[in-house]
Amino acid sequence: MRSNVHDLEEKGINQLKMTCWVCSNTGHSLKECDQFKEMTLADRFKTLEKLKICKLCLSRSCRGKCKIAYKCRVEGCNSRHHTLMHCAEEVLQVHSETASPGTVIYRTMPITLYAERNSVDVIAFIDEGSSGTLLDAGVAKRLNVTGPTEPLIISWTNSIKREEHESMRFSLKTSAQGS
Repeated sequence: MRSNVHDLEEKGINQLKMTCWVCSNTGHSLKECDQFKEMTLADRFKTLEKLKICKLCLSRSCRGKCKIAYKCRVEGCNSRHHTLMHCAEEVLQVHSETASPGTVIYRTMPITLYAERNSVDVIAFIDEGSSGTLLDAGVAKRLNVTGPTEPLIISWTNSIKREEHESMRFSLKTSAQGS
């Protein structure tokens, strides 16, 4: 079995003889790999998934049951992920539909949606008052996602409701576009 710097660095074994999983060079860990650091966040996630590396400790030794109490070191984050896996600051854009006295302003954000091996870049509509996330059926089809069919009732103000009988429930991962 081939040894890698990432499995052995905690054991104090000489790193100079080990091979990096990403660039195949010797003498550094994944956390120090320039090739890995230069990837977009989306490519880092894909690389870790492909190589079966933990997104928290950036190692294979935990086998998906990481017990390290590591927290992101990006100021104000403190989430339980490695700092190199931190999602870039939200890039929000404000749009307005020009209307006479009552100008309507809404926010959007370019994001990437991930479902297994598929990804799609979309513009997300940001609705702070919403209690759920909805996805257009065409985008779901492009991602090739499926899930259990569940009726959905969408309610607005003034008791306006709409029933969607063909909606599906499924999980996706997201990131800011280009991160």
